[in-house]
Amino acid sequence: MSNLAIVYLHLDFDLSYDDFEATREYLTNVAGRYSSIIYRQNSNVRVELRDGSVKAWILVAGSIYVAIGQYGSFRSGVDQIIKDAKSVKEYITDTLVKDGVDESRVIEAKRNRCLPDKIRRLFLRIDRFEERIDDMSPAEKAREAELITRAAAGISYELDYQEDLNQFLSCLDDLFKPSPESLKLRYRPAIRKEEDFMDRLVVPYTADELTIEPPRGFESSSANKALQLTSAPLALRNRNCN
Repeated sequence: MSNLAIVYLHLDFDLSYDDFEATREYLTNVAGRYSSIIYRQNSNVRVELRDGSVKAWILVAGSIYVAIGQYGSFRSGVDQIIKDAKSVKEYITDTLVKDGVDESRVIEAKRNRCLPDKIRRLFLRIDRFEERIDDMSPAEKAREAELITRAAAGISYELDYQEDLNQFLSCLDDLFKPSPESLKLRYRPAIRKEEDFMDRLVVPYTADELTIEPPRGFESSSANKALQLTSAPLALRNRNCN
């Protein structure tokens, strides 16, 4: 599946192994619920944690075509997916605070670039190429067209559903499309089956769904212990120990 959003969190906590597992479950629950609503599909969420002060990478994956939904064209929809990823990041941090985490514990929260950003950059590169084409030499035109085609082939390789690939290719001029032979040989065997694609569909969200109170994430005592503010932040504790 394609990465629709990657959120990076740096939290000021020192967790035991048990707390790590509870934190992973909590973040997966929070990100999974919201992303399934905003992207209109049963999103796949993976949380990777690093020890010390907690560093979490929250990866949300699914179908770009389904995520675009009612946003219109594939191109405008990709822009909206990028905005939605920022919304996912804000939702996660807001939920952390609502569930008892002191804001001072959130050292950093940011959206990392992923596949929708690559697609958007490719479209912008094509726009610049078309604006400059009259001022370019034949050699420059050929070279830039070749580089754009290579970038398009790389993106095609990362698209995991046939419908995603079809929509992406439909936005490209024939000059920039990877050859059908390379797509058939390299990409199509890895593309998900149609029934798998349909299984991911959910009923489109309503505005009310995005404003309702999320389920409490701190069900287990270890999660409460791990992530609620119970003592001075690590930076302050470390300073007092020196």
